[in-house]
Amino acid sequence: MREAGITMAAILLGALGAGASGASGAADAAGPAGAAGAETEDELMARARAIHERIITIDTHVDIPPDFGTEAYDPLKAKPPGQQLDLPGMESGGLDAAFFVVFVMQ
Repeated sequence: MREAGITMAAILLGALGAGASGASGAADAAGPAGAAGAETEDELMARARAIHERIITIDTHVDIPPDFGTEAYDPLKAKPPGQQLDLPGMESGGLDAAFFVVFVMQ
């Protein structure tokens, strides 16, 4: 999981670093020493979190089961077994908006 976090931080910094911070974005994306590889893991994660706090975070496809919002699947509870989505987790993760999608048989 640690490698995935570093990879996602690098993607976030590469994709949003320059655009999110304006004229100083090129320096931000390159890192304090001028090379992305010169940062420690903690520095990289701190910069990724700072960018994440400055931008609007949207998940455009959140799959939910048909029993979402019932006693069987309460989105207000933090991650009971078998539940993939919970509002406390979305809030603590910094998600600003989500599009909920449910499969309906036709």
